[in-house]
Amino acid sequence: MFGIKTLLFILSCFAVQVYSKTTVMVVLGCAMQDIQQERIAAAIDYAKSLDDTEIVWFVTGGVKNAVSQMASEAEQMREKISGSKGKIVLDEKAKNTAENFAYLKKWMNESYDDTESVEIVITTSEFHQERASKIFNGVFQEGEPLWNLSVSENCKHCWRDEKIHMKNVAIDVKNAVQILA
Repeated sequence: MFGIKTLLFILSCFAVQVYSKTTVMVVLGCAMQDIQQERIAAAIDYAKSLDDTEIVWFVTGGVKNAVSQMASEAEQMREKISGSKGKIVLDEKAKNTAENFAYLKKWMNESYDDTESVEIVITTSEFHQERASKIFNGVFQEGEPLWNLSVSENCKHCWRDEKIHMKNVAIDVKNAVQILA
């Protein structure tokens, strides 16, 4: 009926990409454009190294000190990531790191029956990782993500500011967990 070449051609037309795993690339937003751009660049570089994986981008960040004409951090990042492989999910509600993770957990619970089969890679700045890790553990309470860190050499005050923000981790987690209730 059909030759082997014809049959292979027909099958290839209907072939569906099957991935061995799903990686959720979380990119934490930042109101400072240069830091946000560093995070995006680091995330895109990391994603390029992933083979045989479905990539879902979870870009997160609302508008701080809301101005109605201003695009959210998530929307700004979506525009810069749009040429990359994978589906993009926007979280435009989160106003801080704790809310980033609460909305991520809520979305994952709604999107995946088995969240343990999903690898989470969080891209943030190196100065932000310690606080982000504490907040992630407070919100998720299980599992550990992979961390992909950007370097912010031009932000002299960022390390100092993080020490101040570290004092708020417990209350930030407590408030963010209310999103999951």
